[in-house]
This record gives sequence, C-alpha cells and structure tokens, in this order.
Amino acid sequence: VFFQDTNGLFFRAVPATLGVSAERGFAMNSVSVPRRAKDAMGAIARLTRSSGSSGESGESLTLNVEYNQLDPLLRCTGYPDGDAAD
Repeated sequence: VFFQDTNGLFFRAVPATLGVSAERGFAMNSVSVPRRAKDAMGAIARLTRSSGSSGESGESLTLNVEYNQLDPLLRCTGYPDGDAAD
C-alpha cells in the first residue's frame, strides 16, 4: 500500500480498496476524495487528445495533475476560468 499526502481518513478505506483490487485482479488502484476549486491538492484528470494535435485523436490518459499545474492546464485547454467550481 502506497499513500500520498497526509489524509488520515484514507486508512479507513484501505480494507475495502484492497478487497476490490484483489477481487477484480487490479494491478493498481487509486482512491480519491472530493476536491474544492483552488484546494492545494492534486486532481485525478482524464486528458483526451484533440483532433488538431499530433497523435491519434481521442487517445486519453487518466492521471494525477498536481494542484499547481491544474489551473494553467485548464486555462490553456479551453476553460478560461481555470480551476473554478462548476
């Protein structure tokens, strides 16, 4: 078990997370908590390649984006308000 940051509540979810991972044969699994806009915590995001970029259109990656990179990433990809609440 690897955990990042200092969210102590994570340990309450460890048994369920390990059980689901073992039952479904996951090599890796992530657990996250709700995030408010501008919080100093990263976000799990799905990045999808647009048709105008190099590579195959529609290709996507799901990954962690650190909080200090999230606002600039959103602003340069068509979200002028950046890291803002819905």
